[in-house]
Amino acid sequence: MGAKKIIKIITNTILIILFAILALIIFAKAKTLISGKNYFSLFNYSVFEVATGSMNPAINKNDIIVTKKVDNYEINDIITFQKDQDYITHRILSKNNDTFITKGDANNTEDTPISKDKIIGKVIKIYPNLGIWKNIFSNPKILIIIFVTLVIFDIAFSYDSKKEKKPAVKLLHKKTDTIAAKDISKIKENIDDLEEDYTIRLDLTEIQKNIDKKINQKENNHE
Repeated sequence: MGAKKIIKIITNTILIILFAILALIIFAKAKTLISGKNYFSLFNYSVFEVATGSMNPAINKNDIIVTKKVDNYEINDIITFQKDQDYITHRILSKNNDTFITKGDANNTEDTPISKDKIIGKVIKIYPNLGIWKNIFSNPKILIIIFVTLVIFDIAFSYDSKKEKKPAVKLLHKKTDTIAAKDISKIKENIDDLEEDYTIRLDLTEIQKNIDKKINQKENNHE
């Protein structure tokens, strides 16, 4: 497999991934607008970007977390809950029926108690530093630049100079074959002419010898 083909495969793969990410971002935005929430949620799963370091070192700023709404939340679970207009991700320290006390791992003080209905979900997955990439791919200008660059690469490596040269090469071979065939025919004709000429000359020489011989014989007889 040539280098051009490998680069083309890589370029096409990146394009497909970018299209998938773009489609996912558009879907998430549309779903957020329809639901009236400030975060993406689907089938009890929600996605958040961590804005502070209150949960260091377990969760860091710019990490992306996925939460799931469950029936029961236990002590030591990391949960995301709503407080006023903010979304906070902290660890459960204690609970009393449907009331929970939480605290950030890096904080010195506990949070005010919250009720279960304020909990959005339990953190089930953490993607380190993915928030940076989210901000990149959410920027239309950056996406346009990436797409244009990849499309140019794809077009550039789709051009195969060998394919363009093939017809000319074939035509040259064809022409050469024709010329060669003509030359061979001419050479053969020349050889045949040479053989014929040589034969004629040979026959004339013999005739001349015979004539000279007869003339000599007559002269000898007269003497």
